[in-house]
Amino acid sequence: EICGSNHSFMPIVLELVPLKCGEKWSASML
Repeated sequence: EICGSNHSFMPIVLELVPLKCGEKWSASML
């Protein structure tokens, strides 16, 4: 449930978070 909900929320977060912070966040998620 959490994974599915978080997956849908990811695109929104990536748009809101600055690119630099987004890259670090994405790297942590991957």
